[in-house]
This record gives sequence, C-alpha cells and structure tokens, in this order.
Amino acid sequence: MKWVKTIYPGIRFRESQSRKYQGKPDKYFVIRYQNSEKVEVQEPVGWASEDDLNATKVNSIRSELVHNIRMGLRPQSLKEQRQMEMDDRAKAEAEKIKIEAAQIAEEKQNVTFGEVAEQFIEWGKANKKSWKDDENRYNQRLKTPLGRLKIKDVSNAYIDTLKAGWLKKVSPKTVDHYLSLIHSIFEHAIKSLKIEIQNPIKDVKRPVYDNKKTRFFSHAQAAQLLEYLNKKRTMTTHDQTILGLYAGLRFSEIAKLKWDDINLDTGLIEIRNTKTHLNRQAYITAPIEKMFRRRMADGAKDPVYVFRSRNGKQQKHVSSHFYRAMDILGFNSPGMSRVDTFDFHSTRHTFASWLASTGISLYEIMALMGHQDISQTQRYAKLLPETKRRAVEQLVKASIDQTTADVIDIKSAKAA
Repeated sequence: MKWVKTIYPGIRFRESQSRKYQGKPDKYFVIRYQNSEKVEVQEPVGWASEDDLNATKVNSIRSELVHNIRMGLRPQSLKEQRQMEMDDRAKAEAEKIKIEAAQIAEEKQNVTFGEVAEQFIEWGKANKKSWKDDENRYNQRLKTPLGRLKIKDVSNAYIDTLKAGWLKKVSPKTVDHYLSLIHSIFEHAIKSLKIEIQNPIKDVKRPVYDNKKTRFFSHAQAAQLLEYLNKKRTMTTHDQTILGLYAGLRFSEIAKLKWDDINLDTGLIEIRNTKTHLNRQAYITAPIEKMFRRRMADGAKDPVYVFRSRNGKQQKHVSSHFYRAMDILGFNSPGMSRVDTFDFHSTRHTFASWLASTGISLYEIMALMGHQDISQTQRYAKLLPETKRRAVEQLVKASIDQTTADVIDIKSAKAA
C-alpha cells in the first residue's frame, strides 16, 4: 500500500485493499510533527472506519497537538492523549464505584436493628447451640424498644436507659445477657454484614453482680430430699439427685451417661463430653452402687442410656419434680434471691462443699469436679478454716514433740 498525501501538511494515509468504508477502500491515517525537542515524530491515528475519520478531522487532531507543544500544554502526543483518556476513564470509574459504595453503606446503615437481629438469629441456628436463648431474649426485651430503630440510631445513652429499666424488673445477670446479645448483634452487623458503624455497647457499663451460689444442702436436708423423692416414686429424679450429691455430676453429664460408662467392678464412672470437653472419672460409692443395681433389677435399664425421658429421648432439662420438692420441703421460698435458692446444680455444689468440710484439698476437689482452673474451686476455700487450723496445730504439736525429744537426748548424753 502506498502512502497518499493530503492537502494538509503532516497528514497522509494508505488505502486498504480488503477493507471497505462507505463503499470505498478504508483509509489508515498517520500524522507527523516535531515534538518539543524538535525531533520529528510519526504516530498512527487509526482507520477511518473505526473512528469516522477523514483528513479534516485528522488535521484538527494534529493541529491541537502542535498547539500544545508550542504552548507547553498537555497532551503533546497521541500516546499521551490516549493515556490521559484512559486515566480519566479510570478515575471516573473509581469515582463511580466510590459513590455506589457510599450509597450501599448508607443503605446498610438505614436497616433496622430488628432486621440485623433476625439475620443474627438465623446465623445462630447454624452456628450456636444457644441460639434459642438469643431468640427468646430478643423477643422478651429487645424487639419492642429496639426492633424498629435504624441500627445507626441506637445509641449508648438509649441502651443505658433501657438497662436502668431492666434492672428494676430482672436480675443483673439477666440484664448482662441482654447487653451481651445487643453487643453480638452489632458485631454481626459490623463483621458479617459489613455495616460501617460503632458498637454502642462498648461505652455501656455492665451491671456488677455475684452470680455464685453459696448455699448447699446439709446432710439432713439431703436425706430429707431423697426420702421425699423416694416416697413420691419419682425415682429418675431421685437417682439423678444421688449422682449429683455423691459424685458431683452436672445434669448434662447425668443425662448423657451410658451404661458402658459404668463399671461396678472397678467402682468407677467414666464421664465423657463434659462441659470442659475433658473426660474424668467419678467414684461409685455405696449409695450410687445401690442405685445402679436397683435400676438394673427393676428393669429400668435402657440398652444405651442410664436415664431416658418419657418419650425415650435424652433429657434436656431437670424434671419439675425436683423443683416441686424444693418448694414443698421449704428449701426455696417466695422472695428469696436467686443466689440463695436451691436448684439441681446445688447438688454438685453440695458434693464439693462436703468434700471441703472434711478437709479434702482444693486441688483434689478441683480434680473430682472437673474444673479447668483452681479459681473455679476457690469458692470452697472458706469451708476449710478449721481444717487449716488443725493442720497448723498438728505442725506445732509435732514441733514441740520433736523439741522435747531433742532435750531428752541432750540430757541423756550429758548424764552418760
């Protein structure tokens, strides 16, 4: 293809032998000019068919570049012009993305607390064993005051107001559960839903409370309780109470107990899948062995589990017979603080308290209870003062006896 000059200086083209445009051979234009360093430059402009080019339009493009070179403006070449156009498009696209992201962020912040809470509960169904507790707490206390508020409008001051009202109706621990749920819902909004918002709970002071129960059954109360349950023929509750009192098992451990875990020959119970996910052993003492053998003899032995619910499934909750006994025997009474009331876990607490009262060390109690940390066992230390006193008195007595023996030995040596 031969180059063809146009009437415009620095502009020429070649005609294609195969491409057609507007019924004629397509033209490929190039321009020539001197750059700012007086060096002649040739640049391709393109096909007439691609950009609807002709000699006049190409001349305008060249003239603008020459003008820019003379005036020190940009662009000063087609390459630079194309790069600037690409940069402008990229900036425009970035700005568009930024605007769209801001719109999405604003839309997210306009969702209600209730919408986020429902998504959190749905997520919890697949990821949390306690999702039902979250759902109940949300419906009980959070849905009405918070559900319709935009999540961005939920302030720490408003939550403080709710907290003050809740403390007049329920225990501090329950209020702490509500606050923890609000915290979790906001964290779900921030981390999972990518809502750009601050968690207001971080500036809300949590209620202070001592949730540790200190009451435990006396030996007389324990005997009275077992006698009552036996008399009422609520033998499953009776037998589970024995395991709580004399082996310190949690109810969840009792409910999961299998006959394969019971070894009457060695006198040991293998406790699996406990709250701490660690196996431990409990000892089969006389009342426990008697209970197991009776259940076997009475035909109460399930092929797999020691205890079953009425529908044949694993028990999830303590029988109401236990709490009815607490009321009838007068162990619990209306108006009593929750910390002072007896529940089934009190049988486990009683087991540890009885051990401490007999002088068993805290580390031994820790092992028997399956605690992961000695701080969990520390609450029983106050039951050991007399034991400590006896230990110190024995130390002093041993020291005096040894000193007396040494004196006698010295006198004997001198006499000899």
